[in-house]
Amino acid sequence: MRVVTPQIAWHGKLPIFSCDFNPSTGILATAGADKEVKLWRVAARDDAQVAEVTHVEDLTNHTASVNTARFSPDGTRLATCGDRGEIIVWHDASSRWQPRQSLRG
Repeated sequence: MRVVTPQIAWHGKLPIFSCDFNPSTGILATAGADKEVKLWRVAARDDAQVAEVTHVEDLTNHTASVNTARFSPDGTRLATCGDRGEIIVWHDASSRWQPRQSLRG
């Protein structure tokens, strides 16, 4: 099987430091140097050799580069960690991700 890699300007041209995929929803979270977490929907096309990637949402509460993004095992929460030591726990509220809790260290 041959797979074609999609070319996407994920975070402008800035680096991506972390990504995590939620297989139950098909959402990919990417954390980058642009202080944002971006959510993408990943789906296979009919020919199954090309993935279709669609931008869903930007999570913008961080004040510095975001180093980590991880979904909870059930996929209902997303934890992100930034360079300034903040951890934000997000939850999916009515198809929009909202910050639920912030931890600072």
